[in-house]
Amino acid sequence: MAKTKTPKVTNLRPEKISEEQLTSMQSLISKINKVTFDLGTVQAKNHELLHMHGMTNNEITKLQEQLEKQYGTIDIDIKDGTIKYKDSESHNS
Repeated sequence: MAKTKTPKVTNLRPEKISEEQLTSMQSLISKINKVTFDLGTVQAKNHELLHMHGMTNNEITKLQEQLEKQYGTIDIDIKDGTIKYKDSESHNS
């Protein structure tokens, strides 16, 4: 009896992942891309808000300086504008 040669298989590695694995991977990549985009959006908004905060603080400081020139060192009730003088200075108009 003669030996039968079986064809030699050279590559047993699959060429692609399964459709289920591919769908799962695509879904996860899509989620991470969205999260990355959202983080960028949040960071941009954070930067904008920090800038606005700094500008508003500068405006408050300028207004406080104007009020101090006009009224001296005072406390102001922000609800109704009532002035409380910190020392015995009187209003100089």
